[in-house]
Amino acid sequence: MDDFLTSLPAEYLRIDREYKLLAEDMIGASKKRDTEAVNSSFYRLNGTCIECHLKFADERFPGFKQKEGKRYIMSFMIELLNI
Repeated sequence: MDDFLTSLPAEYLRIDREYKLLAEDMIGASKKRDTEAVNSSFYRLNGTCIECHLKFADERFPGFKQKEGKRYIMSFMIELLNI
């Protein structure tokens, strides 16, 4: 398992850490019933999914293929999050 983790790109590991932190934030906000914080965490969390899939999983998700220099999936979210 250590060999696998050390073989992963640093950028992937950064996104993975951010994803986990945002998931924890969303859980904490949910427990406090803070809907504004839950929504914010959700959109930021979703942004890490999009960022990772765009950078590391294009070939596995045909819907992410480029069309005229843009991605099909949630290009407005990508621009909003500055990914």
